[in-house]
Amino acid sequence: MPDIVKADGTVEPFAPEKLEESLRRAGAGAGAAEKIRRTIEATIAPGSESSDIYKRAFQMLRQEGR
Repeated sequence: MPDIVKADGTVEPFAPEKLEESLRRAGAGAGAAEKIRRTIEATIAPGSESSDIYKRAFQMLRQEGR
């Protein structure tokens, strides 16, 4: 997994399970959360900021709800 930059400036490997868990807590169904996670995981660039990743994921979640 590529390394990402967290909000506090620390760098750690991207943890797709954390993203999927956040989406589930926000009300996403299992299928939607997995689909969004896979999309993000496939397109994430090394050095991406966690805030940008989550913004993109939750934007996708809002679009799923339409």
